[in-house]
Amino acid sequence: MNKIVFTIILTALSITQAAIPQVHWQEYSQALETAKKHEMIVFVNIYAEWCVPCKVMDKTTYRDSAVVHILNTYFLPVKINAESEDIISCNNWPRPTDKCVKENWKLKGVPTIALIGPAGNYILSISQALTPEQMKLILQDFQNNRKTLLQSEPQQVK
Repeated sequence: MNKIVFTIILTALSITQAAIPQVHWQEYSQALETAKKHEMIVFVNIYAEWCVPCKVMDKTTYRDSAVVHILNTYFLPVKINAESEDIISCNNWPRPTDKCVKENWKLKGVPTIALIGPAGNYILSISQALTPEQMKLILQDFQNNRKTLLQSEPQQVK
């Protein structure tokens, strides 16, 4: 009897986990390569380990089915720790992540979202916690104005 109850509980938990939509977070360098090839925009979720609003967004905003669909379909989603010292391509120059997000991407706090164009250049950022509804509106606006955002990006220097 105990085995049957345990099996039912495990099955219910696995079905619940499978039903939760997932953002397909990519490595930043991989997303930049794909962005260049396909003229796409990289959506960067900048967080910190200690950031409570970041954790709330992970459990709510980034689990909302509409937000997940828009991010996975129209953007290249990436998560970056604002305090990391890993070297990334920052406006086409190698820089430590923490310096790039603060100095080049205008980080004002976490959570922050930033858009990076296909040439690898910073387009804009928004520093605040966003509800699923707010994020949907922002992402839809970004998608509707994709051409304008791409034109506002400086051309890559060769």
